[in-house]
Amino acid sequence: MPLIMGNDRKKLSKRHGITSVELYRKEGYLPEALMNYLGLLGWATESGDEIVPEDELTQLFDLSNLGKSAAIFDFQKLKWMNGQYIRKYDLSGITDLFIPYIKESGFDTDSVTREKLENIVDLIRGNCEILSDIGNLIGIFLNDVNEPDENTDTQLKEDYAVEVISAAGQIIDELTEDNITEILVPRIKEITGQKGKKLFHPIRAMVTGRLSGPDLDRAIPLIGYENVKKRILFCMEKYC
Repeated sequence: MPLIMGNDRKKLSKRHGITSVELYRKEGYLPEALMNYLGLLGWATESGDEIVPEDELTQLFDLSNLGKSAAIFDFQKLKWMNGQYIRKYDLSGITDLFIPYIKESGFDTDSVTREKLENIVDLIRGNCEILSDIGNLIGIFLNDVNEPDENTDTQLKEDYAVEVISAAGQIIDELTEDNITEILVPRIKEITGQKGKKLFHPIRAMVTGRLSGPDLDRAIPLIGYENVKKRILFCMEKYC
């Protein structure tokens, strides 16, 4: 049977990273993904498919087809595979699996309706390779205000970004729960004349506190009118 080695082509050991099932569970790897990945170490399907459900894997796996050369345990490949399983998982089920990681990040999921929580998960699970990744994203929706990180702060200090923030402040009284998604971007564009990255990047940074993330049209209703308004006011005070 082929040995399993790390990326340095030396026998896999603790120095290469996670080696216990408990640690994989704690990080948020799904059992299905881990089994799928382990099944393809030193073996492959005839079709070359990499995402192979457990029942199919157990039917197809044949020891006589094991390769003779050492298998390389690629942690990034495992993360990618785990992300694929997260994307395909039943929404209600994956929401239940995410909840402990959301709580661990300091958020009270009981204060959010189940419908809203599932809509948030549906929007951001594509950005999660492991379940614990949600801790870096959930604040976009559940915090009142998101303090920008260093890169986001740098962009929001740019002249064109300050212009966008100022424009948002000018229209803040026009915004309502019902129209915010439809008019926020068009009105800022109308006032500033900005377009492309110089329009959308500052708006995203202002509303989410991030330079990248979920689609704004879907994110804004989940962030909610009150929090969007708080974030505009926060950025006005900080950058204008």
